Amino acid sequence: MTSNPTSSNQSDDPTPGSGDPVFVAQTFIVEGLDPEIAEWLAKYQPKGARRDAWPLVRVFVVSSIVSLRPLHRPTAESYAWALTGLAAWGLRHYLDVDPEILLHPDNVELFCTSGVKEGSQNTARSILRRIGPLLTRRAPWQRAPERLRHRTIAPPYSRTELDALRIDASRQSTPNRERLARSILSLGAGAGLDGRWSMKIRGTDVVLVGDVTVIDVCSPSPRVVPVLAAFEDELLELASTCGDDFLVGGEARSKNKASRALSRYEAGPGRPHLNSSRARSTWLLQHLILGTRLPELAQAAGFANVSSLDELLPYVPAMSELERRRMLRGPA
Repeated sequence: MTSNPTSSNQSDDPTPGSGDPVFVAQTFIVEGLDPEIAEWLAKYQPKGARRDAWPLVRVFVVSSIVSLRPLHRPTAESYAWALTGLAAWGLRHYLDVDPEILLHPDNVELFCTSGVKEGSQNTARSILRRIGPLLTRRAPWQRAPERLRHRTIAPPYSRTELDALRIDASRQSTPNRERLARSILSLGAGAGLDGRWSMKIRGTDVVLVGDVTVIDVCSPSPRVVPVLAAFEDELLELASTCGDDFLVGGEARSKNKASRALSRYEAGPGRPHLNSSRARSTWLLQHLILGTRLPELAQAAGFANVSSLDELLPYVPAMSELERRRMLRGPA
């Protein structure tokens, strides 16, 4: 597992993360990285003693993060911290700057026990054990068995995808299609309503109570749902123009008819298609990120239980170790 460092050979190749930050960030975006993360990664420089090793380990760290495509910047930052530390430690121990060597389980464990400050060892171990199998092929990680359980919650939209949807929904070719798209997107991502409910909401069901916009939701699971602030103006505007009519237009429809109606949705080139279930998942994820209590979230979502929410947990941004401890400690 040990050999002479190969990092000196990297200087002959173009280095990801070097050069004009704007150009580099655009390259990362093309590779599938979130724009905010791409901009941060293009300018990333480690602090302290790790800065001296950065020219030699930059290819390894940046390429790994681009390959992993983290959904949120705190996750990307945790990857950069762990991978930079591992690579700098590897140089000091004459290891090749190669994922198959650095991310070998034995080297990861040795680094975490001898190369990380006490108090951060478990955090580094957790990160590297999670990403090691994703970045290697030959390293002898025990691969997790493939999950066979049927997905019950659609994947949420990323922030970039949601922004694109809001733009495309307002650019549909006819007023009726625009109204349909804006309504389904806002009801889903703003109030957690998929086709079971969104096709049956009337303008009079959207009400301003004090300074909070709420929706009176019909069966199944009748309830009153507060709208996320980012979608309040959109839904109030739609409701004011619809009156007692359905927000989506036309007659009351079933969930399946919602899918058929969206089959005519016009997405921009390379942009996501609008799906009411994915919009609902985006709303659920936002509440998990906000820390909404599960009893209140279950009631607002019309859930009988919250067991299926575990499928959204990988999308929740990771906390720093300090934030995690403060939260779990609770008030003094």
